[in-house]
Amino acid sequence: MSSEFGQYIKHLRLRREMSQSELGRRADLHTSFLSRIEAGEREPSRATVDAIADVLGIDRETARLVAFGYSEDSPVFNRLRAAVSALPDAQQQVMLRQVAGLVELAEYYVGYEGLE
Repeated sequence: MSSEFGQYIKHLRLRREMSQSELGRRADLHTSFLSRIEAGEREPSRATVDAIADVLGIDRETARLVAFGYSEDSPVFNRLRAAVSALPDAQQQVMLRQVAGLVELAEYYVGYEGLE
């Protein structure tokens, strides 16, 4: 996993003047686990990504795609996000699983964890 998601949520948390402790409490996560996510040392589950997104007030699709290693500034990311957001919830879940699979495959081929 890339540390991009950890950096992203840390940036948003600090912009909201929120401590790790507060984010952890509100997202029902232990502070040490949250610290390791922010440091890029732990990979969060989809449920954890969703809980963090909800507390930080960002949409879940954006958080999930950033967690899978995509840059939010990428034109491809923006097109994908718009297309996925237009789908019904069940189809969004299917599409996001497929995207996660593609990321894992790409990481396998390049031989390291995390796309930058």
